[in-house]
Parts: sequence; structure tokens; C-alpha cells
Amino acid sequence: MTFYLVQDMFQFRSQNGFVMASSITALQLSLPLDPCQDIIMPTSAAPKGPHRSNEPSKPSKPSSDRLFVPLSSDPFAWFSSGKKTWELRKRGRQYTCSHVRRGRDVELRRGYTDAESALWGEIIEVLEADSIEAFFKCVHWHAVLPESGSLDEAIADARRILNIEKGQDAPVLGFKVELARP
Repeated sequence: MTFYLVQDMFQFRSQNGFVMASSITALQLSLPLDPCQDIIMPTSAAPKGPHRSNEPSKPSKPSSDRLFVPLSSDPFAWFSSGKKTWELRKRGRQYTCSHVRRGRDVELRRGYTDAESALWGEIIEVLEADSIEAFFKCVHWHAVLPESGSLDEAIADARRILNIEKGQDAPVLGFKVELARP
């Protein structure tokens, strides 16, 4: 396993792809690591068993430092109804670990112009992977594509949506959103 330090984020690359982590302190790690674990803490601070960064957060208020995420009608409705909690994008441009980070406000909007119905929330988890398949080993496909009928169908749907040809691997970034309560 190879380790990287990028800004204040700690990353590790496993056979399953990139997995993000945060809360850096000086520590020594003993392998093997859970490839889906996205927080690495000193042993004294680490909870027992696998741990993901999913502690409850306070509702977000709109801010000028928000991540703007335009969505088509179906994904917007899935977020609104609570069926969808994770957004998956090709890694690049504004979808990199320097822009998508835990604690950042996020504006989910149906298209680019429907500001009146925008959903506001906070990013509570971030995960990068080298492929859609590697991502779905760590995040259940139903949290990203709730209308897909199986893992294989979700992978095919994600490839179609992200314009990634079958057999081609492309790095992806996913983030879990906790919507603000009205």
C-alpha cells in the first residue's frame, strides 16, 4: 500500500483504488487497512472496528463558499426524497479533494437555473476511487443510484451518466451529503 500526504488530507492507494482520509496527526500504521475506511486516526483515538466519517453534523446554511452541484431531475428528486445520499462524479475540475471536502456547504440544484428549489446541505464524507467498481466496493450502489436494480445495472448506469466506456477505468470522486433541515 502506498501513502500520500496532500494538503491536510491523507490518502492511501490500495488495490481497490484511492480512498480519502482526514484528521492527520503523526502516527504509524500497521497494515492491512480496510480499503473502505476513510478516516485514519492514532490507535488511542480510533473507535473499535471499521469507522467512516459519518458523525452527525449541524444543518448547513447557504454560504458563498459552497460547492455547486447541478443535477438532472431524477437525481434531484432522489436527494429530495432521501433515497439518494451520495453523489458520484468523474474526478477533475471542481470535483477534486481540494474542492470537495468534509464540512463544506453544498448546493444541489435541478439544472443550472432552478435556484428556487435548491437543496442545501453539508458534505459529510468524501471518497475517491480509481474506478466505479472500486467505489461501489466501499459505498453501496443504492445510495448513489437508488432506481438501479442490481450492482451490475448501477455500474452500467454510472458509466452511461459519467460517459465512461465499458472496460475503461476513470478516477471518480463521491461525496455523501447531509441535507439541511428546514
